[in-house]
Amino acid sequence: MLDDRTLGYIVAVARTGSLRGAAKLLGVAPSAVQRALAGAERRVGCLLFERGTTGARSTAAGRLVIQHAQERCDLDAQFSVQLSLVTSAAVGEVTIGVGPGFIDQFASRVLSPFMHDHPNVQVDIITGGTSELVARLQRDEVDVTVALHPTVDRGVRVVNSVPQPVGLACAVDHRLAAESLIRPAQLSHERMAVLPEGFGLRALHDGFVRAHGVETTVAVQSDSQRAIVAAVATGRVVALLPPVTVTRAVATGAVVLIPVDDAYLARVSAALLTRTGRRLTPAAAALLEACSGWFED
Repeated sequence: MLDDRTLGYIVAVARTGSLRGAAKLLGVAPSAVQRALAGAERRVGCLLFERGTTGARSTAAGRLVIQHAQERCDLDAQFSVQLSLVTSAAVGEVTIGVGPGFIDQFASRVLSPFMHDHPNVQVDIITGGTSELVARLQRDEVDVTVALHPTVDRGVRVVNSVPQPVGLACAVDHRLAAESLIRPAQLSHERMAVLPEGFGLRALHDGFVRAHGVETTVAVQSDSQRAIVAAVATGRVVALLPPVTVTRAVATGAVVLIPVDDAYLARVSAALLTRTGRRLTPAAAALLEACSGWFED
């Protein structure tokens, strides 16, 4: 009913106690204040101020309008603060899809410092196989995805990538642990630990054994790469894994990762993805930047 300019004139009259005082405060002619006040009174249908020789005194309706003006001013200020928080990524939500082999490093290298710097941002983490995470990205169910060797189409943008050549993970006392390079034929009849179908690593494993005609036995299957690494450390099975999955086990001396003589496995990479054309929220953009820094390191 009353625009911000008119409300400003009314508040100025109430604050100074006169039309002339309001005009001086606002830097306008008294006639401008008079016209604005008269127009406001026509719109609300009653007097807002009683004018007299001693100045202008607000009526009950005037006091209600003044209260409304202050509430609008407070709401504008609150909105400005909230918008500033959102646009600076101080608050908000972000959903990220993370392949299971990346969870440990993501938690320590990205999530922990990000939560410290953005304590009021909610981070939702979804894990799954590469094909599942890419599909979720295309459906806008996640903002950002970290996946191993995804198939990238025109609807997906690769923000960053880093080589993750898949090697053979085995226990330090396994018979193959002393090898400097594993040839495909050496894996014939080996007991293997694998991920379920739908995971990028399982597709790499299956493609490798088909390409080289290697007959292996699936002895352990789990959607937890941590469980697979633990199984490998027992010396009972071996697995085709990327470096990121076995970093901790290699550092503790429980497992070794040996290069495999296969050009395709050597070209495997980890990828940081978003959907092409999607405008990320400030919170999602901040997490994407943090992930990109992790990849660059």
